[in-house]
Amino acid sequence: MEKKRVGLEKDLEKADADIAEEKRIAGLVTKKQERQTELKLLEEIFEACRQHLTERIRPTLAAKAGALLAGTTGGRYTQVELDEDYNVKVLDGGEMRLLKRFSGGETDLINLCLRIAISQIVAARGSGRVNLLVLDEVFGSQDSQRKDAILQGLRSLAGEFQQVFVITHDEYLKDRMEGVFSVSRPDGLQSVVAAV
Repeated sequence: MEKKRVGLEKDLEKADADIAEEKRIAGLVTKKQERQTELKLLEEIFEACRQHLTERIRPTLAAKAGALLAGTTGGRYTQVELDEDYNVKVLDGGEMRLLKRFSGGETDLINLCLRIAISQIVAARGSGRVNLLVLDEVFGSQDSQRKDAILQGLRSLAGEFQQVFVITHDEYLKDRMEGVFSVSRPDGLQSVVAAV
């Protein structure tokens, strides 16, 4: 009988230990679930913050790009609109039209205006003045009149950027820029780096 009692006590101790271990594991699971809920909430807050910021910046970005576009097109295109997915539309003939409606050169120009507008916003929101804007091959699909208009627009950025550099292979632009540097590779390909 004593042997049976000792065996039952051991079984009871093991059952108590198993119950304690299950409670410990259940506690860990509860903590993990609570942490997961907290992280999910944090993710939702960050997403709402991101959406809020992009909603706030979108009109400013569109307005700045529209102003640049108006200047480089002689007023032909004066307004840029960005939808909630940042699809670009441009006012043309009284109607907002998607980029696919425009020629390759016009699309390149619109995208350039957007890139510069982004740089302006980043520069304005930064802790200090941004001194440098570097543009690589932004004139390729433009005719000479449009190239001159773009150069004029880039010169107007002098108040926002101390230095604007353009990298190009376009010989037409050499005489129209200040501080021209030619860079030659061993294979003979030349690039022009110029301060606008």
